[in-house]
Amino acid sequence: MIFCSKQLKYFMESAKKESFTLAADTLCITPSPLSRLVYQLEQRVGCQLFERLPGKTKLTEEGKALYQELLPCYERILKVEDNWNCRRNYKLSNRDKLVIGTSGEYVNKISTVVKRAVQRYHYRDVCIINNFLIDDLIRQDAVFSSLIKGDITVYVTTECYPDNDDIIRIDGAYQILSLAISNDILELESHADEIISSFPLVQHNSAFLKQCDNFMPSNYLPEYQNLTLLTVPDFTNRLDLVKAGIATSLMTPNEMRYSAHIDKNIAFLNFESRPAPSVRYCAYALRNKYKEPLNSLIADLIF
Repeated sequence: MIFCSKQLKYFMESAKKESFTLAADTLCITPSPLSRLVYQLEQRVGCQLFERLPGKTKLTEEGKALYQELLPCYERILKVEDNWNCRRNYKLSNRDKLVIGTSGEYVNKISTVVKRAVQRYHYRDVCIINNFLIDDLIRQDAVFSSLIKGDITVYVTTECYPDNDDIIRIDGAYQILSLAISNDILELESHADEIISSFPLVQHNSAFLKQCDNFMPSNYLPEYQNLTLLTVPDFTNRLDLVKAGIATSLMTPNEMRYSAHIDKNIAFLNFESRPAPSVRYCAYALRNKYKEPLNSLIADLIF
């Protein structure tokens, strides 16, 4: 027993079976020690819980009252123990367990993806790991090592690493970025190309900007190249800074929908310059694992 005391279980099983012999069989002990343990419990609580009859036992009034009081809690404890033992003893296969790694910027339909992972692809255990604290220079080695060791099933990021014999990279579609800004600081007839040089830019990490090749071309005005970049741990922190009017943020269409749902006071501006900044998500997985249902789930993640 992990969560339930032996004395509680001995009393409850003896009361249900109305026999120390039958209860002992259930508990895998001999009847005599069980009877002595119940007697010791009676002495501790200061009243007789069982009436001993030939070949069976019967709860006294005090025993019935105690049994009824304990039964709901006892059943909940047993349910927790059953679930825990099932989880501990059943070794999850790669099909049953899904670990999604991200580098901090991912907020792409995640609730829908997790729902599909459970309902459609039958993953028993879904875990999302955010390793944004890993330095950009060593992230690739850490990601590939985690994939090979089986610590993660798939990794989603905007960073493009070269694949190899063991790791496959799946590229998503490019998504045009818009600039998120609080309505409180938005001036009439302003557009993204002007505003982006006036406020700090907040993103999850600098890696998000690596794909935005046309975001700060060399022929831009000097103030664009001096843009302040704020790096924050997760999307919630990023959204808070935008709502407060402290910074602006580049967002994908999915991030825009998510943000607009949370706060109506955020505006999304398109860039007039062409080409507009864009980004795509890439997924990394072991080549020998890239088959159904994982490949369908990866499509959910990056498209």
